[in-house]
Amino acid sequence: MQGIQDISEAARFLAARRRRVEAACAFCGRRFEGTTRRRYCSRSCANKAYYQAHKATIRERQRETYRRRKGLQGQQEEGQR
Repeated sequence: MQGIQDISEAARFLAARRRRVEAACAFCGRRFEGTTRRRYCSRSCANKAYYQAHKATIRERQRETYRRRKGLQGQQEEGQR
């Protein structure tokens, strides 16, 4: 159990040493405080930015899923008659 506590203490120590900066969110522009690697103020903004950057691919995947479901449902309905 002592080893786990040492790891937790080490993790807390390293987290406290990370450099904190004030930045603007790359999606909404809101100011936030975070580490140097952070680009978005929240997970929501990160998700919206990803969707915006990959919109065509995501929409095509959704259409394909819809077509597959409709195709399977149509076959099931024909088989039941």
